[in-house]
Amino acid sequence: MRGECCFDGEAVSTSESGYKATVLIFGRILCGGTVNTLADVAKSDWVKSPDIRVIFAECEGASKEEVRDFAGQYASSGIISCYGA
Repeated sequence: MRGECCFDGEAVSTSESGYKATVLIFGRILCGGTVNTLADVAKSDWVKSPDIRVIFAECEGASKEEVRDFAGQYASSGIISCYGA
């Protein structure tokens, strides 16, 4: 997977980059299951671990602004939220 993310024009890649584990969460911003999953992950103790990278990839084509708003509501700073995946 490769897509724009972080809302500052950077790109994210799932290639190994020094992390011990990468957790990929594919979902849709209008899906209740996605909302519940991200909310649970955001509350977890491990989400901010330096050994784990968590990436949410919106896979229905939501805009940058829609994903930014969604991430602000349901994801924590420990989750990288991507649009255009």
